[in-house]
Amino acid sequence: MALTTAELIGTPAEGTDLNENIEIGVKNTGASSAIPVGRVAFLSAGVWAIATDGSVGRMGIIPKLDPVNVDGDDTIQVATGIGSRWYVEFSATVTYGSRCAPSSGGKLKAFTASDVTATPTEATIESAIRDFERAPFIYEGKYGEGSGLYNKPSSVSSGQAGRVRIG
Repeated sequence: MALTTAELIGTPAEGTDLNENIEIGVKNTGASSAIPVGRVAFLSAGVWAIATDGSVGRMGIIPKLDPVNVDGDDTIQVATGIGSRWYVEFSATVTYGSRCAPSSGGKLKAFTASDVTATPTEATIESAIRDFERAPFIYEGKYGEGSGLYNKPSSVSSGQAGRVRIG
């Protein structure tokens, strides 16, 4: 039976150790402050918020684990473990092995690095480092793909769930 995007996002891929890959953090409270499961969040001034296009800093994925955060909660569970694998929703087509960055609403899209000039300056190098921080996820395939020699991973499209590794 095929699982839907709503069923998959926020769930860990096989082999992900929840004890080692989840951290508890602080989030804002109030109207519309809940971050939906399966969305990418980023840490800004010690507070987790939903990631959008251009977000930088530490990032993680909101896991589908009870208790799921609500507007009034001031704490949140975030999957941040390097090497852990999670299912998230994509907002654009991404090919296998591509680095991914957040887009609107905490979904993921393919990462496009800015050009570094032939004669880099300190500013262009710092810009490239900030660029790299925007893409801490690597797309590995959809549910059930990549588990055998004849089960190769395929591209994921907008609105679909795909598996990413936190890198």
